[in-house]
Amino acid sequence: MHCLKCLIIPLTVFVVSCGGAPGGSGMGNCDDVNANGPSITGFDIDVLQVEDTLWLSLSVQSKQESATYKSSYFPRFSLFADAQALSCRVPPFEQQISDIKISSTADYDGSHSAGESLNDLLSYGGNSLEQILKDTAWFSSSHDFTFSSLPSEAGEHQFLLEVTLDNGEEYSALSNLLNVSAAP
Repeated sequence: MHCLKCLIIPLTVFVVSCGGAPGGSGMGNCDDVNANGPSITGFDIDVLQVEDTLWLSLSVQSKQESATYKSSYFPRFSLFADAQALSCRVPPFEQQISDIKISSTADYDGSHSAGESLNDLLSYGGNSLEQILKDTAWFSSSHDFTFSSLPSEAGEHQFLLEVTLDNGEEYSALSNLLNVSAAP
């Protein structure tokens, strides 16, 4: 019985510690990543009022040209079941947002007439719209921003998003028409 233990313990340690990769870890890596970041092709905007909060949802439309990820993980025999995961960093967008403006087709309040920027009223998790959207690596799907206040008077609003990228491309998107209630 002691002889069997002497054989199994070193064999188990060998199988677990050797790994399949040349470095011995057995884990895949992203050493050979050939990927271009996605290219921005447009934006979507949607607005919704829930009780006393006005929400603005922005999403980026993008197109991924190509990406090739090569793992250095090698399959190997093991006495123990293991799980391997390869999580390579997705490259950021090829372009950066150089300017962004959100405005309403109607007067919003005494400080924001129709067509004027409402950017100073929008935030996400305590960060301003510009702070969030300048980091395009973060902005990869739809995110909901909140307005810090409701319009001073009830009425129909349509919100216009205008974006300029660092390569000079310009995009715009118009939200749904929304009958917004006034601030209490």
